Amino acid sequence: MKIISVLLCVSIICACQNGTTGGDPPGGTPNGRFIVVGSSGTIIYSDDYGETFTTAATGTTEVYRAVACDGQGACVVVGDGGVIRYSDDYGETWAAVTSPTTNDLYGVVSYGTDVFLVVGLPSVFDANAVFRGTNGGQAWDPYSTTILLRGVGLRSSSQFAAVGADAVGGAAVLLTYNGGDSWSIHSTNGADPDIPAGTDRMNDVVSTLTSYFVAVGRGATLKSADGAVWTKGSDMVGEYFGVAWSNPPGRLITVGANTAGGPLHGVIFYAASLGSSWTEIDIGTSFPTLRDVASDGNGRFVAAGDGGTVLYSTDTGNIADSGLNWLAGVSGVGVDLRGVAYTQIP
Repeated sequence: MKIISVLLCVSIICACQNGTTGGDPPGGTPNGRFIVVGSSGTIIYSDDYGETFTTAATGTTEVYRAVACDGQGACVVVGDGGVIRYSDDYGETWAAVTSPTTNDLYGVVSYGTDVFLVVGLPSVFDANAVFRGTNGGQAWDPYSTTILLRGVGLRSSSQFAAVGADAVGGAAVLLTYNGGDSWSIHSTNGADPDIPAGTDRMNDVVSTLTSYFVAVGRGATLKSADGAVWTKGSDMVGEYFGVAWSNPPGRLITVGANTAGGPLHGVIFYAASLGSSWTEIDIGTSFPTLRDVASDGNGRFVAAGDGGTVLYSTDTGNIADSGLNWLAGVSGVGVDLRGVAYTQIP
């Protein structure tokens, strides 16, 4: 999933100028937290850029798929069966939230203090797949759609793009310019499609400093200047589930799995801010499928995937190397991990 807090714009604009990554305050102590969620009610968090993790007690066994925080302590986790959980202490403790749906929920972003947008899969019993939540998830405003939504990204507090697939599996986008009051559908269908014909489903989307949306999915990536008309980036073997962007150095990272040259294995690709051309990163030994990646907005990335896999990008002292060198972290769990987010801690 992503840079998920609007407040991260502050760290992007005020990025460190000394050529190093991470945005460390004096003494090198991280000023933020990476939160990872997954199967069996798992929520873990790292205060050392993904090297080690602490388990947060949830008392549940649900499948969690995505997490987002607002930078002021409020965080929301969503998952299968419409499960939603809420934290007001940067992800250390969690409480149940009454959900507006039993549909599976795949994506969440924050776009203001304690305000969240959640997306998922509509069903024959409940067509609602977009929900705006406020006040710790105590109130939800639903929106119905036919699009199977798997990820959501924003480029302002009012402009969001949610990505997924239409009823026949082609790539589709749900777009709003007014904070979710109304939405428009953009797809591969029609005589003059908004998305190139033949493009398969998209799984995640992020916005870059150039205000471009970049989406990743099955066998391809897409980019758009306005969220309405999309063009293809590189065709890539496999499927990509998460994408994140950081400035500095103006770099996109996407994670997933492919079968090129052997059995299914996790892969990481990088691209410049428009995502036109992607290059695979050699991450050394073989890892399972990677499901999501997040950035601190200042050159650090954390990725997570199957079997408790966590990877973190290392700081070489050169901002140009951000996201290009990775090590295995210690998650402390063995379940499949599906969502990653970053939040600043004052």
